[in-house]
Amino acid sequence: ARHQIGLLLSLFGQKEDATRTLSEVLALRKSVYGDDHAEISKTLFSIAQIQFERGLHNQSLSTFNQVIQMARKVLPPNHMIFVFSLSYVAQIYRARGHTAEALIIYEKCYAVAIKAFGHNHYVVINIVNSIAQLQLSRGDYGQAAAAFGRASGLVVQTIVNTSSSNQGSVITRCQNKVAK
Repeated sequence: ARHQIGLLLSLFGQKEDATRTLSEVLALRKSVYGDDHAEISKTLFSIAQIQFERGLHNQSLSTFNQVIQMARKVLPPNHMIFVFSLSYVAQIYRARGHTAEALIIYEKCYAVAIKAFGHNHYVVINIVNSIAQLQLSRGDYGQAAAAFGRASGLVVQTIVNTSSSNQGSVITRCQNKVAK
């Protein structure tokens, strides 16, 4: 419950109180679970997010790297914490002007996201879009166009899949009503 309180404090803009609360949760969880546990990685992730939101990029980069290292030990390799941690790390590198490193990290993020969510998930589409924007900012216009095309194709495919599944359920409901 305290973890959720920390997240709520952050949501309401009380970032320092949120960080303090989550740090207390982290200490408590470490005393219960030890240093390497899924609950520890989740709490560290929340702390890193708040650090990022506060503009403490050096701290958040360090904390996200801790999350990634720990998650490799205690979580499945395609867990969403990997996806989101890698995405934040790529954003930090991009903000620092290290676009080549950011691109490599976004590509790793994309590979994990595909395994975690599938091709047509909005998280995957957002990552592809981030890759395209980064390539565009680097002047890699051909690569950017291809990535934007890939993102657009994913969006269209998602819409088609959603429409088809909704149509199918509507058709099924109609058929069931007719059969009655």
